[in-house]
Amino acid sequence: MAASTMVFGYLSYGFGMCVGAVRIGSWNLYKKCCGVQDPLNKPQYSLLCLGMGGAGKTLAIAQMCLEPTDDIKPTAGFAIKGIQLSGVIFNVKEVAGSDKYRKYWKHYYARNDGLIYVIDATASDEDLAAAVAALNEVLNAEDLAGCPVLVLVNKQDLAGARPVDAVKEALDMSMFKKRGFSIVACSALDRTTLETPLENFSNSYYETLSDLEQRR
Repeated sequence: MAASTMVFGYLSYGFGMCVGAVRIGSWNLYKKCCGVQDPLNKPQYSLLCLGMGGAGKTLAIAQMCLEPTDDIKPTAGFAIKGIQLSGVIFNVKEVAGSDKYRKYWKHYYARNDGLIYVIDATASDEDLAAAVAALNEVLNAEDLAGCPVLVLVNKQDLAGARPVDAVKEALDMSMFKKRGFSIVACSALDRTTLETPLENFSNSYYETLSDLEQRR
């Protein structure tokens, strides 16, 4: 039973990777064939979005993509979304955070320019400790060395939500010494609490077209 479960897991992962590759490849081919230009020719960066199951990743990304949010379902496997900001485009890979998917996170670490990590501010002490431990494991990955990190302390709209300082105290700050780091409070139900932190994160750690042109 264990062996068959493992095989099924890897087949599911492989199928998800193939679907993602087809999505990206089809879009790139369409742009080339039809002459579609990226909006304002903005630089594009690949970000990985992780967090425990139920942290609110899917809703937060839908808000940042200006998508409808009235029928949000948890991501099964992974999803790729493009977030348009004033100076750049973030192509965000969100990977599901439930127990059965977290063991596959490591397969998504390569070729990323940054990390968004979503934490449920209302989680129990035990679940918060598990979220922090999972984040530490991610930050130890060689493929993510030096990548800037944005931690979203989500569900601030709910009673009993921890403030940012309380979550920050639970983090191992030594893990952020050699990388850009920002931690902010947000509610995935309120788009305005996500837009400004993401713009600030972009402005702090990513070059716009103007920045790139000035370097030429």
